[in-house]
Amino acid sequence: MTAVDHGRATLRAHGSLTCPDEAVPDAVVCAHDIDFAAMDCLETNLAALLRLARFKAIHGTLGAHWHFEYSESRGGEVKLEREPVADQIEMISGVEFTRPTLSTPIENGVLDVVARHGATLFFGDAFAMPWLPLYEKEHLEHTFVVTAANPKSGLVCVLDTYTNLSEHGRAVPVITTVDVRTAGLAITALARDARARTALAIRSVADRPRPAFTELCAVNAAEMVQSLARDDALRGFARYFRCEASRRNSVDGFVLACWLTARKRQLHHLWLLSGRKDGALSIGSLIEDFDSTVVEPWKRAAEFAYLLERRIRAGRQPSTAVFDFLEQTIHPAECGLAERFVRHLEGERGNT
Repeated sequence: MTAVDHGRATLRAHGSLTCPDEAVPDAVVCAHDIDFAAMDCLETNLAALLRLARFKAIHGTLGAHWHFEYSESRGGEVKLEREPVADQIEMISGVEFTRPTLSTPIENGVLDVVARHGATLFFGDAFAMPWLPLYEKEHLEHTFVVTAANPKSGLVCVLDTYTNLSEHGRAVPVITTVDVRTAGLAITALARDARARTALAIRSVADRPRPAFTELCAVNAAEMVQSLARDDALRGFARYFRCEASRRNSVDGFVLACWLTARKRQLHHLWLLSGRKDGALSIGSLIEDFDSTVVEPWKRAAEFAYLLERRIRAGRQPSTAVFDFLEQTIHPAECGLAERFVRHLEGERGNT
């Protein structure tokens, strides 16, 4: 019996599911047209939530932003989207979210929200999520979707499509059954973050024309030129953490920032490919270059950052390799590609 079958059998043994279509979570986990490994822990479960609502254009919606901001005053924090991801989805698709606030006790709030809205995404601490390799090993904000609930038994069906390989093990898309108190504890563990008390569910999905693909590309490229060439954000990011490399907490933040950026660049490349499939062929060569010029180097940077963290843990002197790579390889390459996008798209507008 698979984990999916076991979860459903457990729920059935205690009463009926509230999920209207039991086959849907299975189809999400097995979806071959969604690259969960290119998403962070919020995007991956937003993608799952969208697919549960039978929304198809996942890669034509997620990853629309090519963005990089860095703040020294906020401890080297990076911002990789112009707006929060859910707001972004609403702006460029026909999806409308509802954002219910959880009542207390939290487990009752979970049951109530799922009863009212159906499949719902919740925020919590991975440390308290027993279906993850991070369980009781590392504190990290994470998300999960409750697709079904049984108020009588207190059992909920959890869908989590997070995909990653870390030192704690491999996380793969999973459907499992837990007591609602387990879900509540995971949410409560993130109580320091007000976002943990707010959930996300889909209110409606309507047909809406997508914004012009090349216009979004032009906005992205212009902002990246501003950020990298004029504000020097990426080199500032590298220089800040070069100075912080002996501090364990700072290195942990740096590793996470590099990993997130690598995933954002992978997801943006998939968005670019989706646009090309929809007929935006004029920037085809630039889209191909995005993979080799931006995506692959950021993957290497994430690997270098992880090796740096391992050196610090082992009590060794930090290596400067990752900071040199960011300043000398990624910065000029990514900035140069953004400038090429700007020139090409400006030329296109001049010819119309």
